[in-house]
Amino acid sequence: MSGERILVAEDSPEVREFIADYVLKPAGYEVLVADDGAIAFRLAREKKPDLIIADWRMPNLDGLDLKRALTSHSINVPFILISGEATEEVIAQAALSNVSAFLRKPLKTDVLLKVVSYHLSQQRKSLPVADSTEKRVRELETLQSIGHALTSTLDLDQVLSRVVEAAVSLTDAEEGSLLLLDEYTHELVMRAARNFDDQFVRTFRLRSEDSLAGEVIRTGTPMLFGPNMPQKIKTSYLVRSLIYVPLRMQNRIFGVLGVDNRINARTFADTDVTTLNALADYAAIAIENARLYQHTNAERLKLEAILTHTGDGVIVVNDSNRIVLINAPARAVLNLDENHVAGKLVTDVIINQEVRDLLTHESAASPQKRTEIILDDNRVFNASLTPVPEVGRAVIMQDITHLKQLDRIKSEFVTTVSHDLRWSR
Repeated sequence: MSGERILVAEDSPEVREFIADYVLKPAGYEVLVADDGAIAFRLAREKKPDLIIADWRMPNLDGLDLKRALTSHSINVPFILISGEATEEVIAQAALSNVSAFLRKPLKTDVLLKVVSYHLSQQRKSLPVADSTEKRVRELETLQSIGHALTSTLDLDQVLSRVVEAAVSLTDAEEGSLLLLDEYTHELVMRAARNFDDQFVRTFRLRSEDSLAGEVIRTGTPMLFGPNMPQKIKTSYLVRSLIYVPLRMQNRIFGVLGVDNRINARTFADTDVTTLNALADYAAIAIENARLYQHTNAERLKLEAILTHTGDGVIVVNDSNRIVLINAPARAVLNLDENHVAGKLVTDVIINQEVRDLLTHESAASPQKRTEIILDDNRVFNASLTPVPEVGRAVIMQDITHLKQLDRIKSEFVTTVSHDLRWSR
């Protein structure tokens, strides 16, 4: 097959012209020329020839050094070494440098063409394997990148969309979808999709008992169908090829990741199933992380709402005496203007020494503690310290000023009555 690009590195103008203009070009090859090894090395890196013919002795970089330099830069095209010398030393060095062929000058047209044609054909045969390997490496690099991106985000909708986009991209599919199992209805709901009609996505629901996706849920086994076995995803929705893989977390299958071709007759390969399985593993972790975050965040918001609307002050610290939470009533009691005090040391936030001492109280014998705290404005608070497992300690401050006032009034009343009774006698 002509049209391949060949680089000729030869310092002799006559030999260079003979090879390029009288042998290779008439045979239909594209020819690049260089008159020394350094120029040849630069051209090889920039122009990416399919084959190189180089003289052994050249200025700046001889033929064998050129071959070694190319190999060190992963340029492994067929390399034909030519020389006017054919000593055992030259042949041995050529063999050690892993050159494709060694030809002695003067060159014969038919021999050179046969050698060039043979090594180019061998190169072409190896290309599918090389291309396949390179494609697989690119897929693995993409998977690694996608996996990092997925596990670094906690936005569930964003996670689901990224998973489907990656599935379509990595398998060259026309469409992709991610189905999650509704735990209450046991139906599969399409939570994310690529290249599907929006209305179809919004209304899509599958019974898990009698569908292909449901079978993947039940068996935990991926499914691959080709164009010879067209399948219906749903009524009136026929696909020519399809892959479904389970989304699994700790032996619990909670969804299905799928890609399909409706128009293209291209068959998915086993490598596509492997790729999709790997992506599904990343996706399952990311989805579970996002779900846990959403659940935790919802519970945190509930707790914050409760603590905000309660009249008692609440302060939570961790085992390192750093603030975890101070609700609004506690901030008002302690005259704290800062809302963002989480993570700061108690001693850097709270001025009142009694509250400090209570929050930093640590005693294995008596982890709970209750005391009364009198503030500068003479308000009195009943403060109770309670350990919080796996968090630290919490102090609840209840304003009992009015109770103290009632107690004082009562005491004064009793004293007055007692005094009057004594004098009345």
